[in-house]
Amino acid sequence: FKIGCGGKGANQAVAAAKLNSKVLMLTKVGDDIFADNTIRNLESWGINTTYVEKVPCTSSGVAPIFVNANSSNSILIIKGANKF
Repeated sequence: FKIGCGGKGANQAVAAAKLNSKVLMLTKVGDDIFADNTIRNLESWGINTTYVEKVPCTSSGVAPIFVNANSSNSILIIKGANKF
């Protein structure tokens, strides 16, 4: 399987950064490796992560995507820190 960063807000932030816009991300993440990877990824695009807040004792929101042999997909959403 693959692990990647994304989500509507993050994807739009990266798209704006690719257009050389000054971008700041305001969101909450869990206190886990997914959060660390997300923050590093955003920063690699030049996105300001000053207001990305880690919520203690909480997992980051994740959305595993399952793809079957016919290329149909199902998405399981686990809200984690997104519920705050």
